[in-house]
Amino acid sequence: MDRYRALKAYERAWAQSDEAQIRAWLTQCWTTTSTYVNAFTDTVSGLDGLTRLIMDYPVLFPDAQFTPSGEQDAHHHHARYCWRLSSTARIRILGKDFGRALDGLDFIEFDRDDKIKSVVAFFGCPER
Repeated sequence: MDRYRALKAYERAWAQSDEAQIRAWLTQCWTTTSTYVNAFTDTVSGLDGLTRLIMDYPVLFPDAQFTPSGEQDAHHHHARYCWRLSSTARIRILGKDFGRALDGLDFIEFDRDDKIKSVVAFFGCPER
């Protein structure tokens, strides 16, 4: 299924530190109109926007590493993708201190060509 290949390319883009490598992976799964948003960023669009955001993460979170934390789960034109962000520095965002690791969840929508149309990222788990 092409959606799983798109998710793998998305995952690999986040694992890169070199701009050319990030772009190479994103061109396999991202479009000029694709969007990404999380709780502390504005919505970014297109290849340039997401490339810049990925390049900024090591500045915000030293030695940032994203790793999947579960199986990818997709149906119809949607997927959810669980991940873990780790850093050599404490991860402090949105008034919370997450220590050196933060779990998150991306909700992903695909277009008709099985490329990623949008990503909405959430940090941590909701409090009860």
